[in-house]
Amino acid sequence: FVPFRDYIDRSGNQVLSMARLAKDVLAEIPDQLMSFMKSRSIEPRPPLPATSDPPSVSTTTGTPAPAAKQRNSHP
Repeated sequence: FVPFRDYIDRSGNQVLSMARLAKDVLAEIPDQLMSFMKSRSIEPRPPLPATSDPPSVSTTTGTPAPAAKQRNSHP
């Protein structure tokens, strides 16, 4: 949480004030998320290795994923 009264712009520039508020509120999220995860003993997954393969490639075998079978309406 951030004190909202600190973001009331006395000069009437609400855009600047709201941008500062949004920036500071969003900056709180990483610490809050980490606190939540630690309080429940949730461990992060190890990072996936960097790859330049297209999304259709299987990440477990490195081979192309099987294409979806097409159904024919004709016997």
